[in-house]
Amino acid sequence: IMPTHMLWDHIWGSDEPPPIPSHMDYKAEGPDEDEDILQLAAACSVPVDLDEDTFIIASHEHFRSVLDIAMVPIQGQRFDSGLKIFEKLLKGLEEQNDDKFEHLHGCTNHNMGIILMCQSDFSQALERFQRAVQVRTNCLPQNHPDVAVSVMRQG
Repeated sequence: IMPTHMLWDHIWGSDEPPPIPSHMDYKAEGPDEDEDILQLAAACSVPVDLDEDTFIIASHEHFRSVLDIAMVPIQGQRFDSGLKIFEKLLKGLEEQNDDKFEHLHGCTNHNMGIILMCQSDFSQALERFQRAVQVRTNCLPQNHPDVAVSVMRQG
C-alpha cells in the first residue's frame, strides 16, 4: 500500500513519464503555456472559444481530444496545468447546457479529483468526487459502474 503519487512514480518510473505521442510533443512550460495548449488544441482539431477561454465540445471526439491534451502536462507531472485544462473543459461544458453531454461533467470532475489526489489535496479531491457522484447519479442508469468508481474514490 502506497500513496497515489508514489504509485504513479512506481508505474511510470520516477525519472521518465510515458512517452508523449509525437503529434502532441509540445514543451508547455512557463508563461507561454496557454499558447502551447492552444497550439496543441488546434493540432487535435478541438475548437476553442478565445473570448470565454474555454473548449467548445460539440462531439465526443472533441472531449476525447481534450483528454489527450490534458495528458501531456499530467504525464510530465505538471498537475496544475492539467487542472487548468479540465477547468476550461468544464466551463465549456457548462456553457453548452446540453443534456447529451451531462455525463461528461461527472467524468471531468472525477478526473480533476484524481489529479488533486496526486497533489495530496484530499479535501478538494473529495469535493470533486462528490460532484462526480451527484452528476453521474442524475444522468446515468442505476448501478452504472462509473458511479461506483467515483463513490469508491470518495472513500
